[in-house]
Amino acid sequence: MAKTLRNIVLFLAVATSLAVASDFASTDEIGLRLLAVKVVLPEYPLDAIKKHQTGVAVALVYTDDKLNVSRVDILQAPSPVIANAVRDAVSKWKFRAMSSATARQKVIGKLTFYFLRYKGKYQVLNPQEAPNLKMVHNSPS
Repeated sequence: MAKTLRNIVLFLAVATSLAVASDFASTDEIGLRLLAVKVVLPEYPLDAIKKHQTGVAVALVYTDDKLNVSRVDILQAPSPVIANAVRDAVSKWKFRAMSSATARQKVIGKLTFYFLRYKGKYQVLNPQEAPNLKMVHNSPS
């Protein structure tokens, strides 16, 4: 019974997401980052540093028809405090239209951030910056 209820709830959540997404132009992460005219990187929360929390955070970003962020869903984060940092930062992003034909089009896309410790320093990196680093998650060294 509990498994069936969980499956129904999951189905409704996915169906709702798909219905919402149908009003949006979807873009990949590179496309979304190229559309950004104002970028605010998340700050590494002090509480996460104290607890040596590292990992990947992924946000699903929705814009309104004026290309302001209207909603941020955190799909993955190493902790709630990091999820909040991502949500707060991404909500301040601003975007431009994909083209003049889509000037009033809402956009949806994912953004990824790497919260890691590298050479003794806690950093938040974009996917373009992270491949150059040897990433070891949850390592306080």
